[in-house]
Amino acid sequence: MKQALDALPRALRTWLPLAALAVCAALMVYGAVQQNFRSSANDPQIQIAEDVVRSLEEGIPPQTIVGKDARLDLSVTLSPFLIIYDNAGIPLASSVELHSAVPTLPGGVYDYTSAHGEDRITWQPERGLRFATVMKRYEAAGSSSTAGFVLVGRSLREVESRTSRLMTNLLLGLLVTLIVTFVTVLVAAL
Repeated sequence: MKQALDALPRALRTWLPLAALAVCAALMVYGAVQQNFRSSANDPQIQIAEDVVRSLEEGIPPQTIVGKDARLDLSVTLSPFLIIYDNAGIPLASSVELHSAVPTLPGGVYDYTSAHGEDRITWQPERGLRFATVMKRYEAAGSSSTAGFVLVGRSLREVESRTSRLMTNLLLGLLVTLIVTFVTVLVAAL
């Protein structure tokens, strides 16, 4: 027992850099995978938004594109959704509603999209609801009166669930790595 206590300071000096390296590696893995999960959550919306913009610019009316089916409840659906806004940010057609109304975005999103043509954001209309959204600007050829914005989004609930499982798995892996490396270094120091 005394031998183990005497070896402990040497073992800690050797182990601490290994522990720091393991923590850094876990953080880098988490960051890379989480960003991949989140950025790939936009993929369907990008394609849908581009298709809808093309249809609007060809003169197809917003309501024809969205359809007349009942609106999905934004608070529970995992389905991709579509909202078409006019130039002032007023909804023209929507496949979703939240609390019996078509949701609108903060004004800065419209401003940014007007200036850049597209915006990809995580939108949180209320606590507990987060969406991966893509907003694109459209303007029918030769007519600024038929200009506006297309918003396509979908819930991040499943992506955030995967991210949470990733964090749990990485923390468990890190804990095992720290214990195994510490015991290995301590045994070697004896």
